[in-house]
Amino acid sequence: MITISFSAADGFAMTAKEAAAIDLTEPCGFSADELSAGLRGELVPLAADFVAAEAKYGVNAVFLAALAAHESGWGRHCFLPENIFGWGGKSFASKSECIAFVASRLAEKYLAEDGKCFHGRTLSGVNRSYNGSDEWTSAIAGIMAKISQKAEKAAAVFPAEAPFAEAAFCFENEENFTEKSCSAEPAQQFYEEITEDENPWKCSSGSSPASTASGQYDLP
Repeated sequence: MITISFSAADGFAMTAKEAAAIDLTEPCGFSADELSAGLRGELVPLAADFVAAEAKYGVNAVFLAALAAHESGWGRHCFLPENIFGWGGKSFASKSECIAFVASRLAEKYLAEDGKCFHGRTLSGVNRSYNGSDEWTSAIAGIMAKISQKAEKAAAVFPAEAPFAEAAFCFENEENFTEKSCSAEPAQQFYEEITEDENPWKCSSGSSPASTASGQYDLP
């Protein structure tokens, strides 16, 4: 198995094939705000936790987020309290605690050369003791690719020096946009840049986002 290593200076978009071959101890290169643009559902506000776990334990944040997305439907379904990874029959006080715990165990058991489940630092290496199904490797690689591609587009639209937390604007997931403390006009610009859709907003009232003071907009 060939392991691909990317520069961590900037976040990078991956294909599923590239995601399956990367060294999972390499940092993803995305800031928390950039990563959040690639996430959906309940995982969006956890972007900083994935990035913090990457920094502390050396486990790629895009991989961590993709694993959580796969195991919990983007954080919506926890079979035990706050356990977005379905890990070890454990309950957690918060999803943030769960992310830190799972990252530490992956680093210790699956990605360290002396770990008892170590078979290499790629998805297929982790999979040998983690799941064992070829479908798992393909699924995680596909989600990693989607996350990284959206995050890279966000990074290009809003460079690191820009206030991205404000620019991420209020996206809760791919299906809905809820206006909170930001204006709809820059949010529309953001969504157009990410999706290359010049007319993304479908307001149920028929009004434009910029003319609507608050409310929810359905994305195509």
